[in-house]
Amino acid sequence: MKTKLTIIAATILLSACATLKLSSGGEKVRVLDPNEVESCRELGKTNNSVTAKVIVERPEDAIAKELRIMARNSAARMGGDTIVPLTLIEAGQQTREITVSGLIDFAPSLESQAHGKFPYASW
Repeated sequence: MKTKLTIIAATILLSACATLKLSSGGEKVRVLDPNEVESCRELGKTNNSVTAKVIVERPEDAIAKELRIMARNSAARMGGDTIVPLTLIEAGQQTREITVSGLIDFAPSLESQAHGKFPYASW
C-alpha cells in the first residue's frame, strides 16, 4: 500500500512539474529585491501557491522555482516587468508585488544569475 501511494505521489509531482512552464512574457520579467524597485510603478500583487507536501515535504528549491515561474507569468499577463517578494514562502504559498520599471532590455533572469544564489531566491 505504501509503495502504491509513493508511486501515485511521484506521478502527481512529475505531472505538475511537466506542465509548469515560463511563458515568453514571463521570461522578460525580472525578480528583484525591494530596494531595487523604489522608482517603479506598482501594478498589483500576485499570490501564488503550489503543493508543498505530497506524503512527504517537497524540496524547498523546487517549491521556490515553481512559485517564481507562476509569479513571473502572472506579472507578464498584468503588463508588469518586475516582481518583488513581499512574503517568505510558507506552506507552498508566497505573495509578490508586480511593478513596471519601464526598462526595455532586462538583465538576465534570476534562473541564469548565480544559479539560484540570489538572496531573495527563496522568498
